[in-house]
Amino acid sequence: MNWRIIPLLLLLNLVQVNSFSQNEKVIDSLENEIKKFEAFKKELGNKAMPLMDSTKVNILINICTLCWSYDHEKAMDYAKQGLSISEQIGYAKGIASGYNCIGVVNAFSGNNLLAIDFFKKALKIRDSIGNKGDVGISYMNIGI
Repeated sequence: MNWRIIPLLLLLNLVQVNSFSQNEKVIDSLENEIKKFEAFKKELGNKAMPLMDSTKVNILINICTLCWSYDHEKAMDYAKQGLSISEQIGYAKGIASGYNCIGVVNAFSGNNLLAIDFFKKALKIRDSIGNKGDVGISYMNIGI
């Protein structure tokens, strides 16, 4: 065995562990933002507009992307929450992002056919709203 490679492997392992812990810090921060958002929305009461929930959806989707490669259950939960709220308020971009997240989590879990179905749902919505950058991401996900 080449002994020069061992320090490199140890370094890569440390970087990976540090990356996960950084993601957890960001996730905790975003979860706190959701709590603040909910408190603010409650304070507004009847003056709160349903479209304000798109902010919450964007945070939920963001959290999903941070943990979809290593905590599939948590990522799926956030994706489904974001999708549900998006459907309730008619937030097309959020619906597409929710489908995409569910697709990615399924792909990481080895459910490739199910993942492709969700990527196609996301693609259809993204195409209909003219979101060209995300259309490209959907095609890339389907291709992978």
